[in-house]
Formats: sequence, C-alpha cells, structure tokens
Amino acid sequence: MTDVWVAIITAVVAPAVLFLLQWWRESRGGIKQDIQQIRADNHDTKMSVLRLELLNAIQHNPDDEITILALYDKYTRLGGNSYMRAYVQRWKQERRQLTGREPKGRKCSKK
Repeated sequence: MTDVWVAIITAVVAPAVLFLLQWWRESRGGIKQDIQQIRADNHDTKMSVLRLELLNAIQHNPDDEITILALYDKYTRLGGNSYMRAYVQRWKQERRQLTGREPKGRKCSKK
C-alpha cells in the first residue's frame, strides 16, 4: 500500500513542485529586471536634479563658486556629460574675466 502512495505522490506532487519552482525562478528574474530598471531610473533622476541645480546656481547665484564647483564635482562623479562641462567652462571663463582669478571651490570627498 505504501508503494502505491509513493507512486501517486511522485506522479502528482513532483510535477507540481517542479512547476512551482520554475515559476518562482522566472518571477525572480522579472523582479531582478525591475530592480535594475528602478536603479537606472533613480540614477537618471539624480543626474537630472543635479543638472537643474547646477544650471540654477550658475544662472541665479554665479558668485557662489563653492556650491557651483561642488555640484559640478558631484555631477561628474555620477557620470555627467560634456554639455555641462562646456557650460561650467563658460561660467569659469566669465568668473576669470570678472574677478581676475580662477574660481575655487573646496575639495569634495569622493563618495
């Protein structure tokens, strides 16, 4: 009698367990992709916010060299692009013409 129950369990339960394990693996893969997409979106959002903060600082507070250079440093560490590099270089050139010296900021810690 025990052999019959073992055969029934093997024939019915084993395929169900295998199906559930396969489904769980596939759903985990989808979750990993979702997490990767969220991380990419988060990075893009950080870059956009930093870009806007930097542009705002240059436009409205061009004398605040420490803040502008700190924001630019953070932006480049996150992988900032050449558009902002050119924009900051123009700002630095304007500052040199106004003050007669190179804009200086504080050394930022690498995070």
